Amino acid sequence: MRDHRRLNRVMVVVAAVLGTLAVVASVVVAVVAIVIDRAVTVDTVTDPEVLAFYDAPSGWEDAAPGELLRSAPLPGGPAAARAWRVLYRTEGASGEPRVSSGMVFAPEGATPPGGRPVVAWAHPTVGMGRSCTPSLRVDPIADMPWLEGMLSQGWVVTATDYAGLGTDGDLAYLISAAESYDVLNSVRMLDGLPEAGAGDRYALWGHSQGGHAVYAAAEVASGYLPDEELVAVAAAAPATALVPLVEAQWDTTIAWVLGSEVLQAWPQQYPALDVDAVTTEEGRDRARGLADRCIDAGAVEAELIDVFGGRLFSEDPMGEPAWREVAEENSPDGLPTDVPILIAQGLSDPVVLPPVQLGYVRGQCERGVALSQVWMGETGHTKAAWISGPIATTWLAGRFDGVPAGGDCAVALPPLRARSRG
Repeated sequence: MRDHRRLNRVMVVVAAVLGTLAVVASVVVAVVAIVIDRAVTVDTVTDPEVLAFYDAPSGWEDAAPGELLRSAPLPGGPAAARAWRVLYRTEGASGEPRVSSGMVFAPEGATPPGGRPVVAWAHPTVGMGRSCTPSLRVDPIADMPWLEGMLSQGWVVTATDYAGLGTDGDLAYLISAAESYDVLNSVRMLDGLPEAGAGDRYALWGHSQGGHAVYAAAEVASGYLPDEELVAVAAAAPATALVPLVEAQWDTTIAWVLGSEVLQAWPQQYPALDVDAVTTEEGRDRARGLADRCIDAGAVEAELIDVFGGRLFSEDPMGEPAWREVAEENSPDGLPTDVPILIAQGLSDPVVLPPVQLGYVRGQCERGVALSQVWMGETGHTKAAWISGPIATTWLAGRFDGVPAGGDCAVALPPLRARSRG
């Protein structure tokens, strides 16, 4: 009996210590998160007059999709180029009216006959907070090192922020229809900006989330923009096959970074999704705050949470039929077979895993997609567009010049193995 009482006292002490450690861990994460926010910060514009630019004007709902609502000169653009901050009408996944901000860049000089070719850029995951908005950065082209190369080709470049990033509402993260409309309406919007000198031939170019967006846009482009000619589509490390990607990443640090945004966006569009069924209590508590952090700060905080054993998901969401169905619906696996497609993928990418991408490539090749591939050794995720940007520029130039691109699906693909779970 005495031993039993002693054991009970020991168990009480152990429970108290563990509880204290859990509280300490939470405090440490919270304190370090504040330090991270101060140390890993993107300089953004805070001028109230500039911030007011992002407020939709009265009657914006009555504007047509792609209608330019407002434009203003954009400081910080490339030398020898004109740059604008823009606000335009777009659509949500269900066709509801929304507003997106973005940027437009055009070469100096006279517009050539027929107008300039257009490249619509779709940026990668940056975070859902307003301060993460690319067009609100003090240096808005910091993550577009390939931009001057495209402008030197004589192209107009549009760069959507996506609706809900900088503008009202939440970002429709990895929701194909919404992202497609934001990207394609950034092309249509150029009709209201004649100074840019845009023609009616365009290409799409994106990275990560943006790669997902441009591939999804390619699937609907011919019906959504019937009066414009889609010449080609290029993507670096695109998020493509979402089901196997989630299956591989749901219990990793990456889940905190990307999954937190998914948890904000998907249940809004698909209210039948049961968030509680696939997430931990800690995950639900942290997800909103982590989603609103800009990507660098969010990634560091996610690493810290992972060190303390935190988990966003309680189980693989792809084991739940409703979640799996939504992931399948938003995987851009129906690329057009009559438009040249480029995919550039790093072989050391810890986010969009190469074996998952390889499976996607094989599936699209089997469908007859004219797919050109660039597999980049010793290349991770964040710099995939930086490294492949010049390649994409040269490849797109060939397509605008009318040079055929038959794809290289017949080329032997790299031998890749799935990520070790140990």
